[in-house]
Amino acid sequence: MFALIAFLVVNGITALAYYTLALLSAMHSKRWAIVGLVFGMLALPLFVIHRHMQWRRTVGFNNDYLAA
Repeated sequence: MFALIAFLVVNGITALAYYTLALLSAMHSKRWAIVGLVFGMLALPLFVIHRHMQWRRTVGFNNDYLAA
């Protein structure tokens, strides 16, 4: 019983984090909140890759980016 409650709490916190980060990255925030609620931290690599692809789509693939 404790494991189920801990699982739901962790996934709820993860869903809130995905929602916030997706909102800041101009992605579909509700969709990422649902993914975070269902899969939890397992979706982190997918989120990072999707955020990078979204950024590349916005900026363009042939533009140079120099991090300060």
